[in-house]
Amino acid sequence: MSDRSVLSDAVPADWGSVWVGAGTDGAPEVLQVSVARGRLFELVTQARPQGGKPGVVTVVTKGRGKKEARAALVPLGCLDESARSRLSEWPSWAQTAARPKLGDLVVAAAGDPEQGVPATPQVLLDRTTPAAVLVNAALLPDDGGPVKVAVSGWRHLTLSAREAAQDWAALLGEMASGEVWVEVYRSKSSTSSRAALVPVVALNAEHAGLPETWPVRDEASVLGELDALVEEVTGKATTQHDAHGVVVAREGAPVAVLMNASQAPLAMVRPAGRPSVAQPERPRPAPGGVQDPAAGDIELRVASVAAPDEAHDAAAPGELDTMDPEPAGESAEPVPGAGLAGASRRSVSALGDVLREVMALQGSGGPPTEAARFGLRGLDEVVGGLLPGKLTLVAGAPGAGSSLLVAAVASDTVLRRRLPVLYAASGLTRTDVAMRVIAAQAAVNYRALRTGQLTDEEQERAATVGAQLSVLAGSVWHIDDGAGLTASDIAEVARDIEGLALVVVDRLQRAHDPAVPLSGRALPAAAQALTHVARLLKVPVVAAVDTDEAELVAALDADVTLTVRRRDDRAEVDYAERDFGTLACAVLRADLACARFTDVPDSVDPTLVKAPQATETSAPSSVAGPQNAPAGDVPVEERDPELLARQSDPEQAGPRQVH
Repeated sequence: MSDRSVLSDAVPADWGSVWVGAGTDGAPEVLQVSVARGRLFELVTQARPQGGKPGVVTVVTKGRGKKEARAALVPLGCLDESARSRLSEWPSWAQTAARPKLGDLVVAAAGDPEQGVPATPQVLLDRTTPAAVLVNAALLPDDGGPVKVAVSGWRHLTLSAREAAQDWAALLGEMASGEVWVEVYRSKSSTSSRAALVPVVALNAEHAGLPETWPVRDEASVLGELDALVEEVTGKATTQHDAHGVVVAREGAPVAVLMNASQAPLAMVRPAGRPSVAQPERPRPAPGGVQDPAAGDIELRVASVAAPDEAHDAAAPGELDTMDPEPAGESAEPVPGAGLAGASRRSVSALGDVLREVMALQGSGGPPTEAARFGLRGLDEVVGGLLPGKLTLVAGAPGAGSSLLVAAVASDTVLRRRLPVLYAASGLTRTDVAMRVIAAQAAVNYRALRTGQLTDEEQERAATVGAQLSVLAGSVWHIDDGAGLTASDIAEVARDIEGLALVVVDRLQRAHDPAVPLSGRALPAAAQALTHVARLLKVPVVAAVDTDEAELVAALDADVTLTVRRRDDRAEVDYAERDFGTLACAVLRADLACARFTDVPDSVDPTLVKAPQATETSAPSSVAGPQNAPAGDVPVEERDPELLARQSDPEQAGPRQVH
């Protein structure tokens, strides 16, 4: 069923037109998109009138200053009659599809007058029923009255290929007169990438020559192969200069072009009174064909590290599968950010500027200030910091502790550097993550913490550390533990976090699980997509993978690979780079009872690293002096927020009381 048929006659005529907000004096509550995403189902529910009370309006913002986009999530009954009659012309989204794309939807709903991009309302569905609409926040009247939305110009429809075929003659007639443009998706997948039928008369000057360069097909032949042509044009390159499509002709005259929908806004003219409608691309289904469950059955995806809610248990691992590359098709993980990169100009750097950056590091005594660290002196001296734009893979057999190392990077980033982190928990819950952090920082037994069996003294330590974490990390450590997490979801969420400094993925799963997209045969494609996330967002991305199989780890092709091998309470971490192989090894102490690693005590022979060519009897590299002493060695009252941050700095002398 298409958006066109779903939305007709969907809004009761007797809905009230008065709206209220949840803020002071009935003003709308204003939320950043990173917060609103986690509360989206709740906000949509609030927007629906209940018990004779009007729906609640919420304003969602993305960006800051002049680049801030503001959209209002409003009840359908708050729209004026004219706007309600045009619901079928606006893009509609199931809430599970809207959540990872919420930032794009806010931008589309707000528009950008300076760039000539019109504001386009976005309809949110409860299953197939319209529930609320995102509109430009500037349209909210001060008196709480009905919201009026001006006619946007080109009429826009979203249809499956089968539905477009049923109205084919009428659609081409409307296109010949330049009245409508249509997004078309394959008949069997409403969430796959979309093609667009754009009238030839709507092409701007830069794209007006497309009918002369693209293959021309008569309307009858296109009609017979529309589903296949949609797949063909959406599978081609999506940059402006590599756009690919087909020209649809009627009686020998070009009428429309079929192209990738992400390129349609770039190709259409924007004359006064008839602007084009910019459409964010819909997300593709999760690898393995798993679709998001109904809105009411899925939990919130983004939460604070201090969130106390217990979430679902991790999915049970599936049976082992051979790691063949993911076959092409709808289940393949798309490369995130392709649409963004297509419209931007590429930048180049002069060698002299690069050389100055490189030489500035010499003699500095440590990694660059923007590098993310583990907070473990021995490992940080070997790795030299996780740099922006790089994917670091932490590999280890199940139980080796690879997840604990990526959690250590997140802890150091938010506690020492006070910078935002996105923690993408695939297979873990937000509660798992929070409890591991508390156990590591408070040096209490993780299992006892989970089962509520801490002693009184341990409970006091855990409570103190939890309060400190809430102050230092409660607003900058973002956890996404939603079902069906994909690399594209991670990219979308990461784009909406202001000042993001690090992306952590915990974890890539060796065993195939149809409910976990970041698992099994999808891992090579997922790792490639995460590399693109690092490049596009210019942040370090670190991901744990629960295997140390050399062939599989090599197939994931990360920029940097850290392989963890543990024997009892001793762990060795091999450091390797893509083009140079294994370069060094760090030795750590595994304190898995407290869900953490620490530096080895002074009694271990100090050397910095051991070369991979050394014999097995060679002494391991030294690790710098004592740190990460158990938190119990320091009185609880001394662990204030400033002390916690200071203890997390590997450059500070003396023992580390809190990891």
